[in-house]
Amino acid sequence: MRAVKRMMLIALGALSTTAALAADEQDGWRWYYNAGIPVTFLETSNLVATAAAKNLVVADEASDTVIGGQASLGAMFTRNFGLEVRYSASGTSRDELTITNLINPKVEGNAKTSIDGITVYGVASWPLNDSIELQGRLGYSFQDLELEAGLPCLTPELEAAVPCQSFNLRTLDLGDDDDGIAAAAGVRMGMSESWAILAEIEYLAIDFSGALDEPYRGSLSIEYVF
Repeated sequence: MRAVKRMMLIALGALSTTAALAADEQDGWRWYYNAGIPVTFLETSNLVATAAAKNLVVADEASDTVIGGQASLGAMFTRNFGLEVRYSASGTSRDELTITNLINPKVEGNAKTSIDGITVYGVASWPLNDSIELQGRLGYSFQDLELEAGLPCLTPELEAAVPCQSFNLRTLDLGDDDDGIAAAAGVRMGMSESWAILAEIEYLAIDFSGALDEPYRGSLSIEYVF
């Protein structure tokens, strides 16, 4: 996360400098802040293989669609181009898993998955009229993955006789940090001079060393123009 924080500070500095320079040369530039609700699809890609290495048999990969939150600060330094820094958090998925192992023939476990991080976007806008714009974003993202799969012991007697922890069966931890290209496309609708609504789809080309399928999401945000 230290690298993410450094990149955020660098990006904010670049954003401020670029917008200030553009303001001297262009009319119509704007600072904006938006906050919204992303709906993210998360699916593991090597949970089955990792579990197998620990003598566990997981029937399928964990997957879920979760609701989170995001916020962005940006500047359109011309009517068509700008720069944005975005923080997003997916929310935590909770998927029930059927797990078998050498001790318990069949138990119900669970997996918890979430991602969050910073993305620096270049923004392109194509106005259709005075209130509606098509927008595209291309940038680079730094994300953290939290991924744990838990195997509960069935009874206190079993825990006392064969401690789960002694067999490394209590938790599989596949958390990781990763970075990669991000892209988004959406429609912005101006409601007034200061307020707008943005509907968007976003894709992150980040797989956390194969632990997660590259995530994608849809979001709805409210934007305030300074």
